[in-house]
Amino acid sequence: MAATEQNQSVLCPLESGAEAAWVGNAQVIATATLGDVVRHFTGQLPIEPSEPGEVTQTLSSKDLMDVKGQERAKRTLEIAAAGRHHLMMVGTPGSGKPMLAARLPGILPPLSATEALETSVIHSIAGLLSASGIFKSRPFREPHQIASMARS
Repeated sequence: MAATEQNQSVLCPLESGAEAAWVGNAQVIATATLGDVVRHFTGQLPIEPSEPGEVTQTLSSKDLMDVKGQERAKRTLEIAAAGRHHLMMVGTPGSGKPMLAARLPGILPPLSATEALETSVIHSIAGLLSASGIFKSRPFREPHQIASMARS
């Protein structure tokens, strides 16, 4: 991203070329070996710039149509999603907080280009990104119900 701001080229590993090409207007040179880099810069064997890879899209299969009742909670989720507000759910065990939270990504708008890039950077560092492009779905982690201590 810094190379794009400074109108510089980017040199990266071959596996990361399709992902790095999403960054912006910077020319991305992806290569497998240091010898290929030398041959490219000496003009012996120029490397074609990488093209942005296919976008990885996983759509949430969970949405609010699965939820029976809980009209106020569903409306609250819709308002929070529409206004991009934070949400804190409080209630007794078994009241459906994790079930409702799991459906939130399904009603959120698609990621913007900047959000997709930021999300993909994190997924790439964690090793969760395929070599074919960027991650375009909203991330969601579903912790186990005993991940935090119950209050008495």
